[in-house]
Amino acid sequence: MITRYNVVLAPHTEGHPLLVKEETYPYNSDSVHSPDAVVKMLNACMGLETRAEEYAYMVAVDSACHVLGIFEVAHGTVNSALIGMREIFIRALLSGAAAIFLVHNHPGANPAPSQEDKQVCQRTKETCALMGIRLMDFIIVSRGGRYWSFMEKKML
Repeated sequence: MITRYNVVLAPHTEGHPLLVKEETYPYNSDSVHSPDAVVKMLNACMGLETRAEEYAYMVAVDSACHVLGIFEVAHGTVNSALIGMREIFIRALLSGAAAIFLVHNHPGANPAPSQEDKQVCQRTKETCALMGIRLMDFIIVSRGGRYWSFMEKKML
């Protein structure tokens, strides 16, 4: 089972963020060890390759790559989504992640990264280094099961 969480501000904790379970998906594996496995999981659970707008998800994993949770960190338009470091790392820290995968979709058929994608990847990598959390990969998914892995392309 794979679980999608959200972060809410709970009134009884003076507005401090809390993880809230939103949905559980039946999935045949609870660990991911490759970009292909992450893409298959997000396509099966979230339908990422079929989304008409850009969505960004963070997959939090422990040190053995067992999935701790999936988090939506951005939802944008047909050609952009604002991905903030705060949104990524508050979720990573609350879930106890040792490492993360950051994944978003390109609604068209081309998964090649834009200049903005490259900048977000670099900023995420730098922030991960400061936080002591490993950035496993930055992946862009498009239709037909196609994806671009910064790790596989040696850009990470």
